[in-house]
Amino acid sequence: MADDKRGKSRRWLRGIVHYDPENRKTFVKRTTGFGFTINFATPFGKVLGAVLILVIIAIVVFQHR
Repeated sequence: MADDKRGKSRRWLRGIVHYDPENRKTFVKRTTGFGFTINFATPFGKVLGAVLILVIIAIVVFQHR
């Protein structure tokens, strides 16, 4: 049980970002609370992550114009 718990925690970066190259699913269930999160180890997850970052940067840049 302890090995499984440590293995699961290694898939989470800072408890926020899910990165598991062995899991091919882009959307995975959260370990706490409810809902889903993005697996950033998948190609589509990387694209979604990049798009999210670009949207945040665009919002910040255009708000200060």
